[in-house]
Amino acid sequence: SIIIGFKEDGIHALTKGLVVSGTLLAIVGTGSLLWPHLFTLHGKSGIEAVMANKNLYSAALFLTTPFALFGAFRFAGAWRILSLLSLLFVHFAVLLTKTRAVWLAVFLSAAVLFSAFLCDKGHREKRRAVSGPSRTIPLLVLLALVTVGPCLVMGKTDASSVLSTESLKIRFALWDVTMAMIRDRPFLGAGPGQWKIVSPRYGNTPTEHGEAERKTVICYQRPHNDYLGILSEYGSLGFGFYMLFLGSAVFYGIRILSGAFHDETKIFCLCMLYGVMGYLVISFFSFPRERICHNVFLALILASLVSVYHRACPNQSKRRQIPVTWIHGTMLLVLVLFMGTGTMRMRSEVHAKKAVAAIKAGKWDQAATESSLACSMVYNMDPVSNPIPWYRGMAHFSSGRINEASIDFEKACSIHPWHAYSHNNLGVCYARMGMLGKAEACFKTAGSLSGGFEQ
Repeated sequence: SIIIGFKEDGIHALTKGLVVSGTLLAIVGTGSLLWPHLFTLHGKSGIEAVMANKNLYSAALFLTTPFALFGAFRFAGAWRILSLLSLLFVHFAVLLTKTRAVWLAVFLSAAVLFSAFLCDKGHREKRRAVSGPSRTIPLLVLLALVTVGPCLVMGKTDASSVLSTESLKIRFALWDVTMAMIRDRPFLGAGPGQWKIVSPRYGNTPTEHGEAERKTVICYQRPHNDYLGILSEYGSLGFGFYMLFLGSAVFYGIRILSGAFHDETKIFCLCMLYGVMGYLVISFFSFPRERICHNVFLALILASLVSVYHRACPNQSKRRQIPVTWIHGTMLLVLVLFMGTGTMRMRSEVHAKKAVAAIKAGKWDQAATESSLACSMVYNMDPVSNPIPWYRGMAHFSSGRINEASIDFEKACSIHPWHAYSHNNLGVCYARMGMLGKAEACFKTAGSLSGGFEQ
């Protein structure tokens, strides 16, 4: 918000950048959906080359629409045409992905947006300026597309994927698991990033899909609900701070809408609140909080609201202000720290992927070496919650080094106490070493953590 507030046209420059970004993102994603043969990267649900997941992709697209809306209202000439095209391309791509959570976010956010707009009785001149034919006709066409589009998509494609309740059943099961975690630790939670580790204790077990010769094991890493995820990991205290953070942005927007401010400022706040409300809806069914792209778009929305508010309501107090250079210096130090940690984690993940590939190829010595290089103080578990020592233990076990394998499986169990495969493999090692009592205890633990686990 500090950077945006330096220039009078900072909001306009940011809006133009987001309009272009949203347009390009929508065009590339739509192309991958309609002409997948043109792309070499293969993703889930037909999404290629962009995010590889339809839920993440459509949520990111939605978060660019507040700026496109403002551009359609505020700009003239080529930029207004591009803003309208961005809205059309983005919503068309969202319809193609058949992401119901984002559809719901569009409808509910639009309802709130138009309700707030119509309730602003004291600014009829603003409504006349905004409701000219050159602006309302394209927006009405867009509204018709958003309203009729889902029916057209369902009519031309398999409607069962849209009407299916399987994903909701999975979410309800994950939410039940999460509620059990919250009841056990309601105030402080299980700790940051601990849901994927602790949840198997409450029944979040891996599920197998596919044929016998080619099974896919799905391990859910999140409850698919940001609110429950925060409650389970940070407790009610952390959840309160999180809602206070988002609520403050809504408060800024409402203060501007209820005050005597410039019409353009109010229109901008309406558009940004549209994005915030949609984000809140999407967070109920997904986890945008954990994705960098979504956090960047949300941060730009919130920073814009804060910047506009403080420009419209300047602080008149005589208190000493913190120099901007101090803030920038602190942010730079934090950024360097995060970059170093991120580089270490990226290097570890590269070695972890090489270890997995070596295990699949039967190259046990290489797998053990890559696993050792992958494990570090900032990375001891891969994205699907498999402890890195577990991979090294698999390599040692397959090479006949049972004692080394047992040590690695013990480390894996200490890193992830509810990892059923580590307990099972440790039990096999104990059985090979003649420690039958310990082996039985490990097998029982593995069976309790995964009801369908084969001994």
